[in-house]
Amino acid sequence: MDLVKQENNQADLKIDLTELIKNGVMTYRDSWYGTLLYLGEVDGYPIVTFTADWDLDVPFSKPSKQYLTMIMKGLNLTLELKKEEIVDYISSKPGVIDHYNKNEIEELIK
Repeated sequence: MDLVKQENNQADLKIDLTELIKNGVMTYRDSWYGTLLYLGEVDGYPIVTFTADWDLDVPFSKPSKQYLTMIMKGLNLTLELKKEEIVDYISSKPGVIDHYNKNEIEELIK
């Protein structure tokens, strides 16, 4: 909930988790990250993500090096992908493909 609040300018957040789990989706605010999606459970804990409630037909922009580094660390830690797999995956994504080459992406992996 804290992360959702951060992404929504510290908006007052009152979510009925039971209702979210029942419906699978809940829009509490018209914003980029104002829609919660229930994805299921792992070890008895609910898994929830958040997104926009509209089609994102917007142009992709260049992600920062810090953002890409964070994503790549997550791919390594959670999925245990190898460096080559991460570079291939990241370098093929919109927003990245037009702004970074594979060598630049490799330099970001530590």
